[in-house]
Amino acid sequence: MAQLSVNKEVCIGSFLQLSDSAKACYFVLLLFADRAGFCDKAIILRVSGDRADSALKELVTTGFILEIEDVLVIRHWYLHDANRKTNNPTMFTEIRNRLVIKEWIYDLKGAKHVAKG
Repeated sequence: MAQLSVNKEVCIGSFLQLSDSAKACYFVLLLFADRAGFCDKAIILRVSGDRADSALKELVTTGFILEIEDVLVIRHWYLHDANRKTNNPTMFTEIRNRLVIKEWIYDLKGAKHVAKG
């Protein structure tokens, strides 16, 4: 449980340093993601408008999301999800199979380290 608290604090501290457009884009992602934290990039671009591209790049660079084949994955999804049920359904099963959840954070399988971002 202590590790969960540390991860949340790191996440909050990093989040506060994001630009306003990246913060807004992250909230839009939270609204449109499925129950497993996956979202089609096209939906976010349509909803968020012109600034979404740079905001998404910032979120990827800072480690808040993963972008895999035009699918956005909220890395800290299970830190936000009170149920923490890691087998929630998603239509992006092929992409989900390429990920691992470690300390409640998504990362790519085979990554040498898990970024704390």
